[in-house]
Amino acid sequence: MNSSPHKTPPSTLFKPMRSIKVTISSGILITGILFTAISVLALVGFYSFQNVLHDFSESTFPLTTQEAQSSILMSQLLQQTNLLHNADSHQLRRIALKNVNSQFARIKQFSSANPSDFQIEQHTRLDFLERSIYTLNDSVAKQIDFKNDLHAATNGFIIHSHQFNTQISELLSITSI
Repeated sequence: MNSSPHKTPPSTLFKPMRSIKVTISSGILITGILFTAISVLALVGFYSFQNVLHDFSESTFPLTTQEAQSSILMSQLLQQTNLLHNADSHQLRRIALKNVNSQFARIKQFSSANPSDFQIEQHTRLDFLERSIYTLNDSVAKQIDFKNDLHAATNGFIIHSHQFNTQISELLSITSI
């Protein structure tokens, strides 16, 4: 009989193959685990980013809002100052000065309610601007007085020149007779 000692049965030569069901199930399970792990990492990263963004917005937006409000108040001060500069009577000048002073009060109230380095620096500038406004007010008052004096002098000159012309006409008419 022909039996060789080195031959092994065919079932032991090859490792048993896994079934397709087990292979597909393992692949789906591994893919699901990897997808879940990636989703968890992305979610943790998102929450971390959200916290950083929230902290940044809490520290930045209030300052930006304060600076924007301060800018609006300063723009209104500029408009009131232009009204003072363009006043052509003492009554309009006094009204404009009153508006400028109340705008200064609003700005100072805002600055004291929202202290920051920007607001403290602005307070120093406001003191300078306030002194400049009083100088502008004095200059506008002198300009109005000068315009009034010039207008009165011009009217007086016109009246006197009309009287002078009348007298000359009368003298010429007397001498031509």
